[in-house]
Amino acid sequence: MIASGAVGCVAGGYASLRRGSGPVAAALQAVSGAACLASPLLFHAAAPAFAVAVAIWGVAVAGDSPQFSTLVARTAPAEVRGSALTIVNSIGFAITVPAIATLNRLAVAWPADRIFVVLAVGPIVGLLAMRRHVAAGRRAVPTARGPR
Repeated sequence: MIASGAVGCVAGGYASLRRGSGPVAAALQAVSGAACLASPLLFHAAAPAFAVAVAIWGVAVAGDSPQFSTLVARTAPAEVRGSALTIVNSIGFAITVPAIATLNRLAVAWPADRIFVVLAVGPIVGLLAMRRHVAAGRRAVPTARGPR
């Protein structure tokens, strides 16, 4: 299941060449959020269905990160681009650590099939924050050489 994240990163990269990083990141976040919200049902699915759902979730949850880095690299002023990328990656790790700690605390008090619903907050907030980039991605279709 862990390797599914690599698939998300590679597939997201190819998709972003056609659709743009904003729309691809938003689509991956939407899939991740939907998986979080559906997790109570997924925990009760047959093992093969559960495995497929977890693999899809892994693709989505890892695949948006390189798209965010691309958005920062393309939009940050050149003189602060490296610092901007460092800050964005640091924020990603800073969000991940408390999320894992929260899940560990919830695992003690809540049924296992309910705790991942809390993670849907991240993709929902991300989707709201990405609205401008999604709209911009629909107007300009980038190529390997940059936006047209």
